[in-house]
Amino acid sequence: MEKLMKTILLLVFQLAGPVSAGVAITYYLSAVTTRLLTDVCGTRDRAEFWARISAVLIVCMPLVLVLTAAPSPLRCAAGNVICEDLVVRQTFLSTLVGLLLSVGTVAFMIGLFALPGRKSTEAAAEPA
Repeated sequence: MEKLMKTILLLVFQLAGPVSAGVAITYYLSAVTTRLLTDVCGTRDRAEFWARISAVLIVCMPLVLVLTAAPSPLRCAAGNVICEDLVVRQTFLSTLVGLLLSVGTVAFMIGLFALPGRKSTEAAAEPA
């Protein structure tokens, strides 16, 4: 029974950990991302669309990496602490790599279009 409980907890951790980290990062970046995208896209509706697309990417990428790269707790033998430790470490590592890749990709793409020489909608709206 103890083995079953540990396995269930590790499976929940493998699913909830990456998703909650992605949601936290998305929440943290949402306001500034929407402002930048409004500047780049020109309208609030377009910015909201791309902000939501980036949120999906940031939430899903860590989960995809965990599901593909981290070992399954179902494969650990009963009481094998080394295997359980490996599951936790690989989950953390895959989550971190997924977050860095997704946030880096979003930042890179926004940076391509938000060049310093480009006029912002705020600067264009203000009289000179």
